[in-house]
Amino acid sequence: MATAPLRATHTGVSTSSGARAEGSAIWLLFFASGFAGLVYEVAWIRRASLVFGSTTWALSTVLAVFFGGLALGSWFFGKVADRRRNCLLLYAWLEIGIALAALASHVLLSKISPAHQAIYQLVGSSAAVFAVVRFLMAFLLVMAPTVLMGATLPVLTRYLVSRQAKVGVNLSTLYATNTLGAVTGVLVTGFFLIGRYGIHVPVYMAVIGNLLIGFIAWMVSLRISDPMTASSSPAAVADGGLDRKHATLDAGTFRIILIGLGISGFTSFAYEIYWTRSLVFILGNSTYALTTMLSAFLSGIALGGYLIRFFLKGALDRSVIFGRSRAGHARFCTPQTNFCRRIPLPGRVPGFFDRNLPV
Repeated sequence: MATAPLRATHTGVSTSSGARAEGSAIWLLFFASGFAGLVYEVAWIRRASLVFGSTTWALSTVLAVFFGGLALGSWFFGKVADRRRNCLLLYAWLEIGIALAALASHVLLSKISPAHQAIYQLVGSSAAVFAVVRFLMAFLLVMAPTVLMGATLPVLTRYLVSRQAKVGVNLSTLYATNTLGAVTGVLVTGFFLIGRYGIHVPVYMAVIGNLLIGFIAWMVSLRISDPMTASSSPAAVADGGLDRKHATLDAGTFRIILIGLGISGFTSFAYEIYWTRSLVFILGNSTYALTTMLSAFLSGIALGGYLIRFFLKGALDRSVIFGRSRAGHARFCTPQTNFCRRIPLPGRVPGFFDRNLPV
């Protein structure tokens, strides 16, 4: 998701070649982490659709729960990372925790049908109450792994970035790397793994992957004697020690940007659900419609996450870039939504997309 070199310390001596090798390892680990995360998401949406009986309900519930957990993990562990000396070691434990929590959540989700039926008998007469209770049930089941997933980005960002001037550039590359891994995970899981092995095997493979990621990150962290040394941190090496002057946001502007980010997240996933629902009428199989939309959606996010670094490098006021990006978001999404409403519906695409997937 260009790689930024990391520092390797051997008996107190840092080498640029060792730093670059370890840097490449970190980027590959975060790529694999994104891959595993979307294996869980696609598999759990598939499982939820079998229980809820509606792809729209399943997609809405799992996405809300998934990103709610990501937000909580990012917020809480972002503060924890600022107080830790070895954030790479913390990242290793987070990946191991994701594996264990995801395995437990998957086992519980596999047994959710009786609980779902019991809740429907109790509060099914009220659609609103039933929706809230079902959301809370799903949130409790997958809260632990999603919170830990959300923690990985701020923790690795804290490890890679030592100075404010490089936050945007390094964060954009890290985010793009993780999202590119997510795109790969969506495509492989939705179009191959679930169709061939069902829901359970892909999840077990992702669990093993997270354990391996955690073990490798732990081994790399042992080679770093003083991760908080700014002079030889990954960001300092990549930046060559050059600082730039950037406009400092006042509190009011900062709050406006936070509100804008919240609204942007709301509208983005509203588009995703709407476009996925539109594709169901064409592709027929809801899992393939979800896979197609998620892969396209995440590919755009990965590309945008990487390209924004080139705009940030020469920008003095990054809030202007944010405002222009949101305006462009609205400009391009509106005609696409209108286009979806005008697509003729000749019926489902025959052949590959008509297959019944195993559970």
